[in-house]
Amino acid sequence: MNRSVLMVVVALMSGCATLKSAAGGDLKGAAANAQKMAAAIAAANKQGDEDAKKCPKEDGIIPIQEEKEIGGSVVVGLTQTVKAPYFVEGNPDLPDISTKPSEVQVKMGGKNDLTAYVAKLGKSLASASARPELPWVFAVLEHPDVNAFSAPGGYVVVTTGLLARVKNEAQLAGILGHEIGHVVNRDTVKTYASVKHNICVVAMKGAAFIKAGIGDSAPAEVRKYADLSGEFDKPVDGTANPDSGLSKLINTLTDGVIDFKQKFGSGKEAEFAADKAALELMISTGYEPTEFDSFLQIVEQSRQGFPNHPSNVDRLKALTALRNGEFQPFLAGATNKPELPENIKALIPALPAGK
Repeated sequence: MNRSVLMVVVALMSGCATLKSAAGGDLKGAAANAQKMAAAIAAANKQGDEDAKKCPKEDGIIPIQEEKEIGGSVVVGLTQTVKAPYFVEGNPDLPDISTKPSEVQVKMGGKNDLTAYVAKLGKSLASASARPELPWVFAVLEHPDVNAFSAPGGYVVVTTGLLARVKNEAQLAGILGHEIGHVVNRDTVKTYASVKHNICVVAMKGAAFIKAGIGDSAPAEVRKYADLSGEFDKPVDGTANPDSGLSKLINTLTDGVIDFKQKFGSGKEAEFAADKAALELMISTGYEPTEFDSFLQIVEQSRQGFPNHPSNVDRLKALTALRNGEFQPFLAGATNKPELPENIKALIPALPAGK
């Protein structure tokens, strides 16, 4: 081999060795960085788990003022999802909910007369419930669908579409009694406590990742709630500034509760328990309890059944069993089923064609 060729071969061999050395260095560096990142992620996860121990319990007790606050926020949120006006009775003793009073439309005249009638009946029933001390608020939502819902703290809403199908006061008493039952049994409060716990756990995890300087390594859903991590130990009592982190937390929790309720409802057992509460309230206030069954059948025939509820067949069987069993000794005086007053009927919007 001549000298020039030998020099080229030596140079190539030397170059390959240098490249191999460089590549080896890069791989070692990458491996070291990966190990550091893995250690940082593990440490952030551990810290997040530790911080999450301070979160409210999933089945914890919610103070009454917090129940009122989140209840008002849930009611406003639910009514806004259907973009329909609603009317509450003019009442200076309403709790200070997270929305401004201007957002709760208080109408005088005809609409207020309708709501005043619903509220009078509702409060009469609520006074016989296990939570008469709540500042019960009854509202009418101007919407053609058949619906009624409640929220923590004593909020009950019925639609004009539902009122248009009610044949007498006893049927309305059954509907309101059912929703009062949900409030008394704290069904949505339980959902709220679970939502609050779960969001807190995620927020603590996200905050730990960001504090460790590896926020980008956390999933987007974890980072989303990180800035709320310092808000969970603050009292939810209606005093939060609208622009504060606590107000953002309340809005986030409200959205979580509404999303869960719209997807899953309260669960079949909770619905049966609310039906039982309705029957008990009807009987204790003298209303004919079978009229609740009659209204459920009217709704079934109109194909406007309540979403996320047990089947009407199962509900009617359960109601019949209660009347023939546990409540049978108390039925004697429960026979009232007065017609709705004519002036109240005149205030209920007519059903749209096909409804």
